[in-house]
Amino acid sequence: REGMCYFNDSISLELDTQEFEETLRQAKDEKGAKRTSLLWKANELYRGELIPANLSDMWFFQKSKYYKKLYIWATQELENQLQKNWDYKNRLQLYARAASIYPFENWQLKLMRCNLEMYRYDEALEIYHDTVELYAREMGSAPTDEMQECFESLELMDENHQRDVNDADSWRNMDKIFRGKREDVQKAIFTEKDVQGAYYCTYPSFVDYCRIVVRAKERNDFPAVLM
Repeated sequence: REGMCYFNDSISLELDTQEFEETLRQAKDEKGAKRTSLLWKANELYRGELIPANLSDMWFFQKSKYYKKLYIWATQELENQLQKNWDYKNRLQLYARAASIYPFENWQLKLMRCNLEMYRYDEALEIYHDTVELYAREMGSAPTDEMQECFESLELMDENHQRDVNDADSWRNMDKIFRGKREDVQKAIFTEKDVQGAYYCTYPSFVDYCRIVVRAKERNDFPAVLM
């Protein structure tokens, strides 16, 4: 109309954002299987940041932050329910999807721990190495301290994999179980006189840095030096 586009009231309009909010509103009023089903539906409706190209506009930024907060709430509610039901398969799906949407918010750590609880050491290790490469490529930094600690626990668990598969409580508390062993490893590597200066890092971190440098050197011809 006169060179402008208008909505036509005779044509029904559906917004994914409205459906997402309405589904979560219904979930809050339900219990049991119905509530879980609605939370899964909302989780699948969420696709990430709201119109990322417009995030410089404060209105879009605030709305995107609002929807992200709802998504995180729904994900945590599902996580709590799945943990109560010992549902590892759906937990893996939940964490993997969250990690694909927000790859730099530590969802890979939950994914690693879930794999460890299922005795899937190789899968956990693969997730760790993929995350290390992602952080190095996209951010030029190492993974979080929590993920590094989980990696150290993974190596210790690999030595103790002949455990009772029904002893799930001990696996869920794996950080506490192996904390003492990790301290033993640190004592074996470092002495009390070690100076934790600008170049200080743990031995496993140093190994990761070596791997990153070697991979980078294969793609670009440059002299590699590690201190």
